Amino acid sequence: MPPIVLAVGATDPSSGAGVTADLRMLNSLGIWGTAAVTAVTVQDTRGVEEVHPLDAAWVARQIDVVVADLPPAAVKIGALGNGDVASAVASALERNNLHDIVLDPVVLSSSGHPLLDAMGVEVLKSRLLPLCRVLTANWAELALFSGLPVDCDDSAMDAASAIVALGCDSVLAKGGHSNDPNRAVDFLVDSSGEVQRFEAPRVPGPSPHGTGCALSSLIAGYLASGDGLTEAVQKGKSALSERIAEAATLGRGAPLLL
Repeated sequence: MPPIVLAVGATDPSSGAGVTADLRMLNSLGIWGTAAVTAVTVQDTRGVEEVHPLDAAWVARQIDVVVADLPPAAVKIGALGNGDVASAVASALERNNLHDIVLDPVVLSSSGHPLLDAMGVEVLKSRLLPLCRVLTANWAELALFSGLPVDCDDSAMDAASAIVALGCDSVLAKGGHSNDPNRAVDFLVDSSGEVQRFEAPRVPGPSPHGTGCALSSLIAGYLASGDGLTEAVQKGKSALSERIAEAATLGRGAPLLL
């Protein structure tokens, strides 16, 4: 049996993001992906039009049932929809003693549509962050969860350190939204205070749909395969860079390929 990763998140009819994209990325690594759906969205590669969170008890039941049959070696969490679902997911993770949790804190879609309410943000901070092996956050998410302004690499690292202080084991501060035209630099900050730098050339043009989902699911897949966090982040970033470069050759809106 291959390693198993549980993907917890919303659907995306285009499969560019959400749990369907997670499963595509995991399959490309030879990982058996299972899924618990938190919300149903109406969207395509250009943006999100509607989000419909599921009943929180249904979400928790999905997790309980599937992990009893197929215990995951790692968990990837994406969009949760609202605070009730976020709280139910946190309880399910605790109840099932799940580890190696990669949290992609999806608050807004890339097109600006809300994917988590204010209560959900507070649940992420108070209940989910302490359960995580790593939080993968862009600059806007770093600012939201730390309460600090983020506008450069140094402030991104400061914000990541502040989030680690909330109880998260480590934070990957993603540099995809920086203004550097030539490189995308991510910083991994852990509870010991160590900072590791991961750099890749920036691919010209608009970012493909679903890059955040792809990176976090790739990291979860490598963790499930037995890699340490540093190696999982490095491999995940390298694999994502290759997929972004491939998508750029296909034009705007092209999905990340396997």
